[in-house]
Amino acid sequence: MGRKPTKPSSPFDVLKDVTLAPPKAASKSAGNASPAKSGARGGSGAASTVRAVGRDGAKSAESAKSADAAPVRDYAERIAMRNAYAGVRRLGGDDGPKVVQPPPKSAEEVAAQAQRDAEARARLDAFVGQAQRFVVERDGDHVRGRRDDLSPAQASQLFARAAAPEQKLDLHGLRAEDAARQVVTFTRSAQRAGKRVVIIVHGRGQHSAGGVGVLAEVVLETLSRGGAAPVVRAFASAPQRQGGAGALLVFLSER
Repeated sequence: MGRKPTKPSSPFDVLKDVTLAPPKAASKSAGNASPAKSGARGGSGAASTVRAVGRDGAKSAESAKSADAAPVRDYAERIAMRNAYAGVRRLGGDDGPKVVQPPPKSAEEVAAQAQRDAEARARLDAFVGQAQRFVVERDGDHVRGRRDDLSPAQASQLFARAAAPEQKLDLHGLRAEDAARQVVTFTRSAQRAGKRVVIIVHGRGQHSAGGVGVLAEVVLETLSRGGAAPVVRAFASAPQRQGGAGALLVFLSER
């Protein structure tokens, strides 16, 4: 015969074999059920709190991750910078830049450069002087010259009222090209200083070939068509007491 089932001695004996659901599943069920209730303020507030905590937790996790990655990145950057600047030395002290002097020029090179400079200045002076036109008159050894915008009557009055020279330039012993440069420099400097009458002594050329005064022609050329022309109004052979035909009185323009 079969054995009769035993009657439970207590109502709770029936529940001893019942297994409860895991807490996680219960929480999930409760969470799913909360939004379904319309108008349940407490449920919505709890959900907001959970979401806020979730965001904060995510931010904290990201911050912690960044903090862990920062030392690694900084170390890698330092290694990269060190490799990039390997072999580079800081300026200063003995490692500073060195001044390199150009090689010295020979006497021939210096003379050739001076000759080229002189030719360039001569061409420039001739070009500048072409802007002015002069009327030159000769009477034996004496010479007169005036700018074409100055009438003969004005030039005669200028010569008649000539004051004593304010500055003097003596060209004795100079070569032609040196004398031309000296005339340009002298007249321009005197004009800038406010001088109105100067005298240039060139000599009579008695010891020149053929008895022709080379310096006299150089001075006339420079005053009328050279670099001195822009600052000259007129010129004339000096009175006998001031050198006669061996010198020229030069009347300069105003500044």
